[in-house]
Amino acid sequence: MNIWRKGINQDKLKKLIDYLYQCSSGNGISLKDFDTKFILKELQNSINPKKLVRGNIVKTLNKMKNENLELDVSSFSKIYQSIKSNKNYNYTFIIPLTIRFEKNKRIIKLCGREFKVVTLKKLKEVYGKNTFDHNTTQTSILENGLIPKHYLTIEETDSSPAKAWDTIKPIFYLFKGIIEYSICSFRIRYQSHDKPIGDYRLPSWIAVAEKSNIFTYLTINNSEKCKIIDLRNDSFHTFNDLVKILGNKIQKDSILILLKQILALYAEALESTRDITFLTFWQILEAFCLPENFRGSSNIETVKRLRFLVSKIHIFRIDYICTFNSIKNKRNDLVHRGLSRIEQDDVNFLKILIEMLIKWLINNKSIFETKSIFYQYLWFCSDNNYNEKLAHNFFRTLDKVKFS
Repeated sequence: MNIWRKGINQDKLKKLIDYLYQCSSGNGISLKDFDTKFILKELQNSINPKKLVRGNIVKTLNKMKNENLELDVSSFSKIYQSIKSNKNYNYTFIIPLTIRFEKNKRIIKLCGREFKVVTLKKLKEVYGKNTFDHNTTQTSILENGLIPKHYLTIEETDSSPAKAWDTIKPIFYLFKGIIEYSICSFRIRYQSHDKPIGDYRLPSWIAVAEKSNIFTYLTINNSEKCKIIDLRNDSFHTFNDLVKILGNKIQKDSILILLKQILALYAEALESTRDITFLTFWQILEAFCLPENFRGSSNIETVKRLRFLVSKIHIFRIDYICTFNSIKNKRNDLVHRGLSRIEQDDVNFLKILIEMLIKWLINNKSIFETKSIFYQYLWFCSDNNYNEKLAHNFFRTLDKVKFS
C-alpha cells in the first residue's frame, strides 16, 4: 500500500530521507536547527494524511539506523507501514516546578486530572541516579545554574510525546494561570516592549518518560532562568480556592468552562511581549462576552457588553466607553495595519479589568451555573432588548448577583 501523496517526486523523497537518516542517532532525531525541522515537516506532509503520524517517521528512521537497513524510499515505506500507527504509549511528563508552596502539596487536581508533586530524589530513585545530571548547562533552569528540587508529573496516553503534550498543555496552562492570578492579580506592571509581565516563567524543557526511561525532552522557547516563587498567605489561599473550584471534571455548558478558558489565556498573555499580551487580553474579554452569540461586529458587541459589566463591578459605576473605543481602535490598527500604538497603561487597564471580571465570575458562579444562563443575562442586560417574560424569569437572579 502506497503511503505517499500522489505525484510526489521519488528523488526528492530520497533526499529528505537521506538527510533525516544522517540526523538520527538511532534513539531519536535532534531538532535544534531549522533545516532539520523544515525537512522533517516536508517529509511529514509528503505522506498520505490518513497515515500521517510524525512519531512513526522518527521510529522508522531509528529502526533503519539501528538495523543498518538499506536506505531507499521503498524500504522506508515498508518499515513505516509495519509500525502500527494507532499504537499508543503511556508517557509521563516531568515538569520542573519553580513554585514553593506554603504547605507541602502532593497532588494538584484540575478538571479531573492529577498533577503529582515529586522530589528530585524520588525521580532519581525511579529513573536512575544520573537523572538530569548529564549536560548540566542544558538542563539548568534556575538563576544559580541548578535545577529545581520539585517537579510536577502527569501521565497521558497517545501515539507520540508531542501529541500527548497537546492534550496535557491546556491543563498545564490552567495551572499556570491560577498561579499567575494568585501572585500578581490587581498589581500594576511595567515592562520593556519585549519582556513578559508575568512572574511564573516556563522552564526551558520538559522531560518525557516511557515506562522507566527518560528518552526525550520537549524544549520550550525560554532562554531566561527562573526564580523560585514562594506561594504564601493570601496568594496560597487564592490558589487553593481556585484549585478546589476547578478540581473536578467540568460539564460542557458549565460556567466553569469559561473560567478555565480565561485563566489559561491569562497565563499565555502574561508570558508574551507587550503587543501579544494586549491582543490576548482583548481575546479574553471577547471570550468573557461569549462571542459565539454575537449578532454583529464582535468588537462592537464586546464593547457593548463590557460597558455594562464594568459599570456594575467598578467602584465608580461609570461608563468607560471612551477608553474601550480607544483600545478597540488600537487593537484594529495592530491586527489589520500592523501599526502598534500600544502603551503599557493600555495593558494594565485590560489586566486589572480581566482580574476584576474573574473575581466577579467566581463570586457569582453559583448563580450563573451555565454559560447559557450567563449569555441570557448579558443579552437581556446589555443588548437593549426588553422582554417582559425574560425580565420576569431573571428578576430573582438579577437581585442576587453580587456587584462588588
